[in-house]
Amino acid sequence: MPVDFDLRALIDIVPPDLVTTAIEAAGVGAKRVRKLPDRVVFWLVCGMGIFRNLSISNVLERVAEAVGWSRWGRAERPCKTSNAKARDRLGWPVVRTIFRLLARYFATRFGHMDVRWGLRVCTIDG
Repeated sequence: MPVDFDLRALIDIVPPDLVTTAIEAAGVGAKRVRKLPDRVVFWLVCGMGIFRNLSISNVLERVAEAVGWSRWGRAERPCKTSNAKARDRLGWPVVRTIFRLLARYFATRFGHMDVRWGLRVCTIDG
């Protein structure tokens, strides 16, 4: 995947309340303000899949810029351990739930466009 992928374009098509709803439904939402809020951690996980050739710290910088999160200063950036703990705290069920909600959202919004040769297109790779 190219390093110049525009993460903001992906973030713009996903309704923010969809991510928030999934996090709250899973009951993993933070009860206090953290350096890495759950929605930023979700986009970090997505960014790690897109920017596989970058370090997690570099991916986090791109994600923070794309979502407009600038709570920490340059010297306060979360360390590797904090990133790992935040991903563990979020958990894979939240990511799965967001994927399912997003699939339903796209099916509703673009359902009339996903038929090719009389067959429903469920995934596109590339």
